Amino acid sequence: DQGDILKEGTLPAEGARRVRRKSVKGLLAESFPARLLAIFRNLGNLADEMNCGIFLVGGVVRDLLLRRPNLDVDIVVEGDGIALARAYARRFGGRCHGHEPFRTAVLMVDDYKLDIASTRLEYYDAPASLPKVEQSSLKVDLYRRDFTINTMVVSLNSRTYGELRDYFGAGRDLKERSIRALHNLSFVEDPTRIFRAIRFEQKFNFTIGRQTLHLIHNAVKIGFLRRLSGSRILNEIKLICAESDPLPIFARMSELKLWREIFPGLRRRPDAAALTGRLQGVKEVVTWYEYLYLEKRVESWRVYFLAFLDGLQADQAAYCVERLGFDKNLGRAFIKARHRGIEVAAELGRGYRNGRNLKPSRLVELLAELPLEVLLYIMAGHENETVKKAISNYLTRLQFVSIDISGHDLVGLGLKPGPLFKRVLDEVRKARLDGLVGSRDEELELARRRARELAEPVPSRPGEKE
Repeated sequence: DQGDILKEGTLPAEGARRVRRKSVKGLLAESFPARLLAIFRNLGNLADEMNCGIFLVGGVVRDLLLRRPNLDVDIVVEGDGIALARAYARRFGGRCHGHEPFRTAVLMVDDYKLDIASTRLEYYDAPASLPKVEQSSLKVDLYRRDFTINTMVVSLNSRTYGELRDYFGAGRDLKERSIRALHNLSFVEDPTRIFRAIRFEQKFNFTIGRQTLHLIHNAVKIGFLRRLSGSRILNEIKLICAESDPLPIFARMSELKLWREIFPGLRRRPDAAALTGRLQGVKEVVTWYEYLYLEKRVESWRVYFLAFLDGLQADQAAYCVERLGFDKNLGRAFIKARHRGIEVAAELGRGYRNGRNLKPSRLVELLAELPLEVLLYIMAGHENETVKKAISNYLTRLQFVSIDISGHDLVGLGLKPGPLFKRVLDEVRKARLDGLVGSRDEELELARRRARELAEPVPSRPGEKE
């Protein structure tokens, strides 16, 4: 098998040498906002002046043909892409940031972000390493990409504007709904393409081609995934979790036995059925939270990762965190939050057992210390429905409960600023949460009473009744 994967050769998808061309000018006009189309035209005219070829490339072209909205624009330039981007910013306005080592630039125009790259050849000194870059032709640049469906380009030059070029039979693979790698060393050069193949397969409801699947099996068997850095694996997991439904992707990863390659040091693998159930719970809770449209955004990958770690001993959870390349401080904080989340989940279970209910103030006290992702993890996995409703109540209502009085009012009561301020205000808020006070006057009266109990007697202001 190792001989097969390392053997020079080409896949059937490379066999077609004739470039297929057709106009998609009308499709461009239908699919993109007028302002973005104007930017394309200006870039094309500027490229003509600089004697460069300029093309839309990759996912934006694939999704154009699939009739899927995509404003994540990638552009490739036969020439100096950085110089073209800078020239555009000078003439038409916008911001440009170039990255010389990779011959790429980011051009920001209005609210649009365009990634512009010079055609380049990437080569690898070792499997799973980051590539080195040299200038190349358009076709060589496309040949280094991951799958045929991402190799089509659309010209933006004025004379050929809207012309689609297909060098590797990508149109056929789109029609057949097939994911095909371009060459036999694809997954050796970059094993993260295994994750992308699965993500595209599930996202588009495609099928990984037979020979491409064979190459994936071989790359996994030889151990190329184990050579990937944790940060690169984590980045792929984040992309998976950002999909509208990551569960089929995770299931396919289990089917291809990727988890054991990602975490080879785990003594006990998570039970597949139990893991599927936990991840389904996370998906439902994350979707619910996102539909609330609250100001605080959830990092969904953290919730999924917590569910993956569920049931693991502390040392094994720490190993998984370290394997994914967390820095020491972040890793320590993540493990600490996980541990505290498990403790809080247990206390909530006790607090709401057999019809008992925690006071709202105690619930807030327990939950306010935890990151949002840990709260959603507890909510997704807890067996007690009352606990889930309590966390929901906290996230949607209780955490936003405020009081009407402030430190200025405490000064008016005769208190000197200091630690006692916070203590009194905290107790007033607890009373508000528990329904013991319901107005500003009641809050002031409670604050006066608690201040008397906690400190020296507080004199009344002139004109106030005792």
